[in-house]
Amino acid sequence: MTVAEQSRDVLHAKARTTARRRGTGGRLRLTVYRAQSKDMAGVTAASRDRVQALTESFSLRLRMRGQVPRRGTRLG
Repeated sequence: MTVAEQSRDVLHAKARTTARRRGTGGRLRLTVYRAQSKDMAGVTAASRDRVQALTESFSLRLRMRGQVPRRGTRLG
């Protein structure tokens, strides 16, 4: 998800969407991987602000999670 990755503190982001059975809308689950030295609350809030307009326009509920990648893990 390139919108969430625009922040400098974000190393990688994974997105998963789920549609509702009836009507419009659905859920967006976003996992943001950050550098270990960065503040998790700040990185998550910055990414949430960037994605908020997108979720509102498509009537999506946003669930965001911030993580530090495991050592030796390739992101991409």
